[in-house]
Amino acid sequence: MRIKLDRVKIPRYFFNSYTELATYFATLVSSCILLFIFLNLGGSTLSTPFSYAGDALYKANEVKTMMDTGWLFHNPSLGAPFSYDRLDFPRFDSLNYLIMKIFLIFTKDYAIVLNSYYLLSFILCALSALFVMKHFKVSNLVAFYGSILFAFLPYPFFRGIPHFSNAAYYMIPLSVMVLLWTALGSFFKDGKISRKHLLVTFLISFLTSLQMPYNGFFMAVLTPAAGLSGFLKTKNFRALLIAVFIWFSIASAFTIEQIPRIQHKSVHGVNVSVAERSVTEVELYSLRLSQLLVPHFKHRIDKVAEVKDRFDDTFLHTNENKTSYLGLWGAIGFLFLLFFVVFSKVDKLESTYFRNIPASSILASLSALNIVAFSYATFAGFSAMFAFFVEPKIRATNRISVYIAFLSIFALCIVLDVVRRSFKPRKRFFINIFLAVIFFISLLDQTSPKLIPKYDAIQENYEHDKQYFSLLEERLPDNAAVYQMPYAFYPERGPINKMTDYEHLKAYFHTSNLRWSYGSARGRQGYYWNMDLAERSPAELVQRLENFGFSAIYINRLGFEDRAETLMQDLSNLLQQEPLISENERYATFFLPDSDVANPPYLAEPYKLGDTISFSANAHPMVFYSLGWAKPEDWGTGTLGKDARLVMQVDGSPASNAVELSAIARAFVNEEHPKLDVEVIVNGEEVGQWEFVYGESADGERKAVIPADLVAKQNPLEIVFKMPNAKSPAELGISSDGRVLGLGIYELRLDNVSNPL
Repeated sequence: MRIKLDRVKIPRYFFNSYTELATYFATLVSSCILLFIFLNLGGSTLSTPFSYAGDALYKANEVKTMMDTGWLFHNPSLGAPFSYDRLDFPRFDSLNYLIMKIFLIFTKDYAIVLNSYYLLSFILCALSALFVMKHFKVSNLVAFYGSILFAFLPYPFFRGIPHFSNAAYYMIPLSVMVLLWTALGSFFKDGKISRKHLLVTFLISFLTSLQMPYNGFFMAVLTPAAGLSGFLKTKNFRALLIAVFIWFSIASAFTIEQIPRIQHKSVHGVNVSVAERSVTEVELYSLRLSQLLVPHFKHRIDKVAEVKDRFDDTFLHTNENKTSYLGLWGAIGFLFLLFFVVFSKVDKLESTYFRNIPASSILASLSALNIVAFSYATFAGFSAMFAFFVEPKIRATNRISVYIAFLSIFALCIVLDVVRRSFKPRKRFFINIFLAVIFFISLLDQTSPKLIPKYDAIQENYEHDKQYFSLLEERLPDNAAVYQMPYAFYPERGPINKMTDYEHLKAYFHTSNLRWSYGSARGRQGYYWNMDLAERSPAELVQRLENFGFSAIYINRLGFEDRAETLMQDLSNLLQQEPLISENERYATFFLPDSDVANPPYLAEPYKLGDTISFSANAHPMVFYSLGWAKPEDWGTGTLGKDARLVMQVDGSPASNAVELSAIARAFVNEEHPKLDVEVIVNGEEVGQWEFVYGESADGERKAVIPADLVAKQNPLEIVFKMPNAKSPAELGISSDGRVLGLGIYELRLDNVSNPL
C-alpha cells in the first residue's frame, strides 16, 4: 500500500510544511552533535556526576532524596539522630524534578538522572526558541541559527549541574511569546478574547514559574509593559486585564508550591535562620551592562580571556554576573533594541510577519521589554527599590540576562530575516553565506574548551569515595547512625578549611542503609544539638554519641587545619582503636560500641523538675533549643524571630500535678519600641502572657502555670515563646541589624505545683 505524501496532513499549529518539520529535526540533531562536541561527552560517563563539589552536591542530594523517598521534603537517611527536612528552605522549581521523576522510571542512578536532565535542557531550549521564532514567521534558516545560539549561550555552561534549574531556561521563549501576544493585541479577535490564547497563557505562565522562580518573577516584571503596550495598540481596556491574568497565573504557581511550607511553618514555627537575604545583596548580584557585552572570562582565545580577567579585577562586585555575556549575535541585537528608536522608521522593517504585523511593531515590543528588563535588573535599578520596599529575596537580578538574550537574539533574527528577504532568490546565496559565517563565529565565541568539566579528576574522586563508603557500609549494621565531623550546618555553610560546602553529602550518595548526621536544618533542634556537641571534649563527644545511638564517627580530614591529627589521636586513645582511613587519606572513621539501632533514644534532652537551666555560654543550654535562638553568650541567650522554642524530656512530674514555669529575662524594648508582648504556649496551648515595658518592667522574673493535663499531654515537653510585636534594630532605625530581637533569657526552671491557683 502506498501513501501519497501530498495527502498526509501536518498539524498546522506545529508545522506548516515539511521544510519546517525538517528545520525542527535539524535543530534537534544539531543540538545533540554540538553538545557532544562542546561538552566533550566522549570523555564523560553518565553514571558519574559532571560536577562533584559545592552546590552540585546540594542539587544531587535533592535528586537522590527524591529517588529514595519519592519527593524532596524529608529524608530519614540524613540529619541523624533527628531528620532531614527541606521545608524550611523555599522550594520553587518543582517542574525540573517532576520531569526527572519520569527519568527515574528508567534508571535508579541519581547521577544519570541529573546529567541527562542537564543535557536535555540544551535541546529543549533550542526547540522552544525555534518554535517561538517560527510562530512569528521568521524564516527557517534564520530561526535555526537563532535557536541554536540561544541554547548554547555561555550561561548554561557556567551554571552547569550546580544551578541546573537556571541552566534549563526552555520556558523563557514561550513566556516571551505570551508577552508579545499581550503587547501586540493578539488576544483579541472580533473584539473578543481568545479562550485558547488564555488557556495557553495560563499554562506557560504557570509552568515558567514552576520551572524557575526567577524566570517567573522576571516575567511578572515585564508583564505591565506588555499590558500597557497592548492597551495603547488596541485601545481595549481588557488588555490590562490580560496582564493581571498573567500575574494571577504566575502567583498561582508560587502559591501552590509554598502550600507544604506554609503548613510546616504553621505547626513548627518560622525558621528565620534559613535563606535570609540582606537588602544590599540585590546590588551586589545585579546586572551590569559591561558583562552583557564583554566576552566571558573563559573565552577560547586566551588573549580575550586575559583581557576579561583584568576587566573583572578592575571593578567591584564582580561575581555570578560575569556569566551574563550575550554572545556576538545577542550583543548586536541588544544594542539594536536599546537604540531601536533610531531605526524604527526604516522602510524595510515594514515587512509583515505574524498576523501581518509589521516587523517594526514586533521589534518595538521587543525593544520595550528589553528596556524594562535592563532598567529593572541593572545596578541601582528598580530592583533596588523592590528589595528595599517589598522583598529582598529576589536578589540575583543578573539572571534576567537570559530573558535579554532571547529578546536580543530574536530581534536580530528578525532584522537579518528582513534584509535577507529583500534580496531576490538568486542573490540570497551570498547573504546566506554571510549569515552562516556570523553564526559560526558567534557559536565559537559563546563556547570554549575551558568550559568542559574535568571528567577524569571527577571520576577519580568519585570512585575513591564509592570504594570507601561501600566498605564502611559493609562494616556497620543496617540503619546505623554515623556522626560526621567537622560539624557543618545545612544549608549554605560555606567551606571549612579545605572541605567544600555540602561535602558531607558524598557519604549519603554512596550508601543506602546508613543514617548520616549531616543535613539538620539550620535553626532547628538538630542544629543546636550539633552546635553544642561541637564544643564538647572528645570524651564528652563519644559519651553523648553513644547515648544517642550512634555507631561510628566519620571525619573529613580536609575540614581541619591539622588534617584532624589531634582529634584522631584523642579518639584513638579513648576508643583504643585505629581509624579506618580512605586510600586517598581524606577520610577516617572510628567505630563506637554496638548501639540499639532498632530502638533509638528520645531526641530531647532529659530535664529534672526543679533544676535551673542557665542560658549562659558555659552551661550548654543549646541542648534544649529547637527554634529561634541566637548563640549563647556569657550573660545568657537572646531569641531570634517572633517564635522561640524549647523542647525537653521531663523527668519526675506526676501526671496529677501542675508545673510552674519561671524565667528570668529581659526584653528588647526602647523609646522607639516601648513594649514587648510574649505569649507562653506549652504543648500547643497558651498558659500565660508576659508584658515587658521600657523603663518599668523591661526585665525580671516572669512565671506561668502549666496545668497537669498539658504536662501529661505529651513528653517531650514543648515550650513556645511567641512575640508578635518583636522588632529588629533595622526596623526601628537604630542600626543595620536586620535580626528580629525579642527576649534575652538568663535562667529558666520548672517546678511542681501541688495546689495551683
